[in-house]
Amino acid sequence: MISLGQGSGGEKVKSYIFRVETQKEDDGRWSVLVPFLPGCSSWGYSEDEALRNIQVAVQCHLEAIIEDGGSIPEDKLGEVQVFSSPVAVANIYNEEAAVLGGSNPGIAKMLTKD
Repeated sequence: MISLGQGSGGEKVKSYIFRVETQKEDDGRWSVLVPFLPGCSSWGYSEDEALRNIQVAVQCHLEAIIEDGGSIPEDKLGEVQVFSSPVAVANIYNEEAAVLGGSNPGIAKMLTKD
């Protein structure tokens, strides 16, 4: 689990799950991006590595927004799921996930405080 600004003083935690898009490149590497966060992307030598890397990229992206005095953008298109408590997220790769999630079933999960 990745936590953004979570303290030990019992602050409320908000969990964000962002939809991501993955693509296998011609050279065999995987690209991944978060449509909800323009400019937030990463890559890996495998799809699994790319999905791990995008979690770090999203964490850094959100920290930069908050450090600059901004706030996480409002989701107007249903791209983000927000929970009022910590969550665990798993990326499952099998035929059922492909049917449910299309060719890009990955998601990235991030935590932040209110």
